[in-house]
Amino acid sequence: MTHNRLGRSSREVTQSRPQNATTDKGVVECYSCGKRGHMAKDCRFKPVRQREESTRPRGGTSERQAGSFSALVDKLVGSVSMSKEFRETQGLFGSKSLAPITVMDREVTALLDTGSEASIVPLGVFRDARADGVDLDVYVQRIPRIKAIVRDASGVVMDFVETIRMPVTLQGATKSVAFHVSQALEGVIILGTNALECSGLNWCSQLQEPA
Repeated sequence: MTHNRLGRSSREVTQSRPQNATTDKGVVECYSCGKRGHMAKDCRFKPVRQREESTRPRGGTSERQAGSFSALVDKLVGSVSMSKEFRETQGLFGSKSLAPITVMDREVTALLDTGSEASIVPLGVFRDARADGVDLDVYVQRIPRIKAIVRDASGVVMDFVETIRMPVTLQGATKSVAFHVSQALEGVIILGTNALECSGLNWCSQLQEPA
């Protein structure tokens, strides 16, 4: 008797689940997919909830990578050295690595920038030299330009008027350095890694502070 009651209860629970509904016109409507003409047990369609989830838009790779990571890195990368300025500004600023150099028999100031792959000389350096009567053709050799994009520390593309090569003397050692000539009439010469690379006259070793 107990077995029969349990059996009926089990069947009643199973059968009490909604399988379909009958519309006003007597047409069977499936509870699973919402379509008419068949019961839920015979349904071959995806349930309504699954269809909604499958059609819901999801953020793709193109949306996540809308910004150029490359441009961001170019803007943020810089070099920091521990200095008095670095400590006094709580690490926000460091001292500039400036050094006296000799170009065209003139002593000028250069920025030693290991974060720059290119060396840059402002047009103003040659303007001042010409004003002092220097024959630029004696020291400066024009060289072919190459197709390359050069950006400043903020990621802005820089424009140059010429590419040249001229001798540079730093701490008693002279080396022929290739430069990009900028349109700036003010500013210092920038010696990048093409000039400071550890080869040839080995300026890198000479610039190291004694232990």
